[in-house]
Amino acid sequence: MILHPDDVESFSRSVVLQKYANKVTGDKKAPNFFDERRTKDRMTRNLEIRLMPKIHEGRESNTTGIKGPITSFCEVTATGDYEADVSIKDKKLLGTLGIIRDISEKIKLQAESIRAGQLAATGELAAGVAHEINNPIYGIINYAQLIVDESDKDSRAHKFGKLIMEEGNRIADLTKKLLSLSRSTTDKKRPVQIYELIPNSLKLTKVQLEKDNIIFKDNISKDIPAIIANPQEIHQVFLNLIQNARYALNEKYPDKDKDKILEISCNKVLIDDYEYVRIIFYDRGIGIPENILSKIISPFFTTKPPAKGTGIGLSISQNIISNHNGKMTIESIPGEFTKVVIDLPATELTIKK
Repeated sequence: MILHPDDVESFSRSVVLQKYANKVTGDKKAPNFFDERRTKDRMTRNLEIRLMPKIHEGRESNTTGIKGPITSFCEVTATGDYEADVSIKDKKLLGTLGIIRDISEKIKLQAESIRAGQLAATGELAAGVAHEINNPIYGIINYAQLIVDESDKDSRAHKFGKLIMEEGNRIADLTKKLLSLSRSTTDKKRPVQIYELIPNSLKLTKVQLEKDNIIFKDNISKDIPAIIANPQEIHQVFLNLIQNARYALNEKYPDKDKDKILEISCNKVLIDDYEYVRIIFYDRGIGIPENILSKIISPFFTTKPPAKGTGIGLSISQNIISNHNGKMTIESIPGEFTKVVIDLPATELTIKK
C-alpha cells in the first residue's frame, strides 16, 4: 500500500483504532496499528500476528458456514518508500509499502505436526506402561477369581472378590486401549464399505440412544467408493464418537427435547483431485470451549467425570484414522454444537505401510 503524505493523518492511530474498535482482538502484547515510516534498512520483516474477530450475531465461519469465531494468522512485511535513496538527507516520504500474507494454513499444519509427534511419543510411553501393568493385573484377577470360587456366595470374601475382579477388568480394559495407541494393524486392512460399518455401530448403541431420547438422523450415501481399512478399528472410532455425542446431548438436555439430535452423514469428496470418503458426526450438545478444543485429542485429557471417561477415546480414534492415511478434525461452538469430520482415502490411494 502507498500513502500520500497528505493522507497519513487519515490513517493515524486514533482514527484507525476508533473505526475498528470492538471488531478485532489479538494477542495482548501485539501492536494494534502499524505506522510504518521506516527506512528500508529498518523494515519490518516476517512479523506474525494472530487476529481473532469478536463473535457477532449472524457472523459465519469461513470454513464451516456455521456461526462462530474465526482465528486468522498473518505475516507482515513493511517498509517506508521515499522519492530518493534512503541515504539522502531530508528525503520525502512517499508512503509505506507492505505485504500482509495469510499464513493460517501454515500455522495449522505446524500445530498438527507438533501434536502428531506428541501423540506418537505419548502412545509409546503409554504402551510401555500398559505392558508393565498387564502381567500383575491379570495375576490379581486370577487370585480374586480363586477367592470367589472357594468362598460362600453370601460371604464378605465372595463379595469383595467379585469387586476386585470387576475393578481389575476395568484396568485390563484400559491397558488394552493404551496399547492400541501405538499399535498398527495395517496387515488386517481390507476393502470395506462405510455405509455398512455405520449401521453395525449403531446397532450396539441404539438401545442407549432410545433410552436417552436422542433423535438420530442419517444421510448415508451408498454411492461412495470403498476404503481400505481395518473394520474393527473404524468401528471403534464410530463407537467412541457416538458415545461422546451421547454424553454431550445428555448434559445439555437431561430430558426429552426436539433439539436432542445426533446426525451422521457420509458422502464422497475430492481432496487434491483424489477421492475420499467423508463421515460427519454432528450433535447439538454442550459443545467444547475454544481453549479446550486444541487439547481435546491429547491422551488422558477429559472434561468428563472419572466414572464417565478416561480421556483416551479421541486419542485412540485420531491414531486409528491417521494409521488409515485419513484425517479427523473437530469443530465446536460451546452450547451449540460439535462437529467431527473424518476423511478417509478411497481404495485407489496408497495405504500407509
